[in-house]
Amino acid sequence: MLSFLPDDILILVALQIRQHESLLSLVLCCRRFHCLLLPYLYRSLSLMNLGPLDRRPSQLSSFLELILQDTRLASAVRVLAIGSPFGYGGVAESTTLLPLTRSALSGVCHHQGEQDQWSEDLLGSINEDPWIALILTQLCNLKELKVNVRHGAKHFDRIVGRAISREKPFLEKTYLLITVPYFHLVSEKPLLRTSNVTEIEFSASNGKRGMFDAIYSCARLELFKYEHADGGVPGDFFDPCAFRTSLEGAKSTLRSLWLDYDSRHYSLCTESEDRYFGSLVEFTALRNVHLRYTQLLDMGIDAITPPATPLTDTLPFTLETLRIADCFELLLPILVSQLHMVVANRQERTPNLVEIVLRGTFGDREAPQDHSTWPRVYKIKQGVYGATGSLRASCEESGIRFHIEDNPN
Repeated sequence: MLSFLPDDILILVALQIRQHESLLSLVLCCRRFHCLLLPYLYRSLSLMNLGPLDRRPSQLSSFLELILQDTRLASAVRVLAIGSPFGYGGVAESTTLLPLTRSALSGVCHHQGEQDQWSEDLLGSINEDPWIALILTQLCNLKELKVNVRHGAKHFDRIVGRAISREKPFLEKTYLLITVPYFHLVSEKPLLRTSNVTEIEFSASNGKRGMFDAIYSCARLELFKYEHADGGVPGDFFDPCAFRTSLEGAKSTLRSLWLDYDSRHYSLCTESEDRYFGSLVEFTALRNVHLRYTQLLDMGIDAITPPATPLTDTLPFTLETLRIADCFELLLPILVSQLHMVVANRQERTPNLVEIVLRGTFGDREAPQDHSTWPRVYKIKQGVYGATGSLRASCEESGIRFHIEDNPN
């Protein structure tokens, strides 16, 4: 029976159980299991979108009270998802929690004024910000955080800023749905290049200067994905070429590069978005490339003449997957001609190439549609299949997968 096994073996068993419900059943078997294994229930938690608005603060305060009363549970949390897109409610702090929060705040606040304001915000419960922030201060072993808070969450901003400044809890990964100056830190300054971050993904973003601080501070960046949002979002226009300078330090490590518009936003047709990105040959580890047509081909102002630099001279030797976005049917003859040369010279230029994907406005918008699906799925125009038929045949002969995707926007 399990009850006769040593504690170490029981812990190993618990670590192999992925379902919280199953682990909870084991914890409730007996007092020994409960005492030994209860903390492992709290290693990975999700406290996001916790039901009706009027109940969220009470649930957060219940969790806060729990970890303040049992520090074992607080120290057990490694991964946490918390918050909601609304971030407010109206439940006051309980009387049993009040002494605990006072004690906790006295240990994390830097001055009396901060403590008084935080206590007042907790009592008012006008939003989730003070609750989430205080919870984070108690999770001394937190490694990964996903949080959704309203813009202007002052307590959360302060706590995350202190954590980034190497004050506990130390974070290995964060997924933040608000703007936080994550890389504006002494240890993350661009010239030091000491950050151990290897993957960066931005969606619906509006970054400046090619996200230089975020990218150049990374010592060994392997994946960079940036999807821009214009479409009514205030900020800088999309300028893919600005990322070229930022990525100079990652030429020997970058394996995946993705620069495009976010699927939920549309192009403002600015001049900066259509500039040539430049040759990728110097990126000696690059395997996966997703770029827009105008960034990949050096077309200049006239987008209907052959590029000044052949595509074969642009792609890296290590390339495995090539995705070309924002294609137009009118431009397919030039693109297909360039890709024919890529396939023909595959053994000498890109011997590892296994997939080519063309993405653009290829769907027949005038044909009858199935309105039961969203986003709407349009059938690819026969003219598109005809224009790319020879390229598809060449790819099949060379063992390269070839796909055409319609952009639903």
